[in-house]
Order: sequence, then structure tokens, then C-alpha cells
Amino acid sequence: MHYDGITLQVGVPPIGFNAGFAIAMIFIGLFEAFFISVFAIPMFSNFDIDSPGAILFPIFALFFLSTPTFIFVTLTGNAFFAKQSAIISNQSLQVTRGWPFKKTVNIPAQELKELFISKKKRKGSSSNTGSKREIIAISDFKQTSFGNGLNKEEFNYLLAL
Repeated sequence: MHYDGITLQVGVPPIGFNAGFAIAMIFIGLFEAFFISVFAIPMFSNFDIDSPGAILFPIFALFFLSTPTFIFVTLTGNAFFAKQSAIISNQSLQVTRGWPFKKTVNIPAQELKELFISKKKRKGSSSNTGSKREIIAISDFKQTSFGNGLNKEEFNYLLAL
């Protein structure tokens, strides 16, 4: 965090490994294992280069192997590499996030209608570490959030500023 009296710049680290990430990875692994063992091995074990299987193999690989792998890489990148930053001033609120492509949402101060704190308790958690806190900003045209991933002390410091 950097505050110069006029502008507050906040950098939020990636969320890292959590239960939702683990569930998604298990689901993707089971999905690929199922399609490889049930369809790919029997279908492609004995085919000639000029058989219909030669045409089906690239199609199969594209849809049933590369798509889940792309989702896996995207989720991994968002969990471990996607940083979030917010620049807050009396002119605008600018939030940037994403991996590998960054998306920036800029809300001019005169368009900002609501700014509130969202605190959602995660299932099966009784401590403050199991809650998802973030600041949500809403205008007539856009909505964004920031601060998710900060620990309790950093989040409270952000709110104080």
C-alpha cells in the first residue's frame, strides 16, 4: 500500500491455494482421466493413418484434452500469479486484475453510487480466516471489487485510509 495524501495505491497478492481450487483441479483431472480411459484408448489404439480415427484424434484432443488443460492453466494462473491493484483518488477508482491478460475497471468519482463491504462466510469455517472480505464499488454502468486476499489487519488498514 502506498498513500501520498491524495492517492491510495493498493496491491493485493494472488489468492493462492484454497478449497475451491482443489475441487476444480480434482474435477478436471477426473474429467480427463474418464475421457482418456473410456474413449481415447479404445478408439485410438488400433487405427491406420488413413482411417476415420486419424481425423477424430485431433478433434478429440482439441475438445476433451486441450480445453480442460486450458481451464487448468487459467485457474492455476489466477490462483498463483494474478495480482490485483487498486488506485483510489478523489477523481476515480481504478481496479486492475487478471492473468495473463489484465482487465482494468475505471469508475470516475462522480459516477460512483455505492461503496460497501461484503463479508461472506465460507462453508465449514468458524474463524475470520474463512471469511471473504472485499470492497464493492458500484456505478450506474460498472461494478468492481477489490481487497479480497488481504489479511484482516491489512483490510482494516485499507478501510481506515
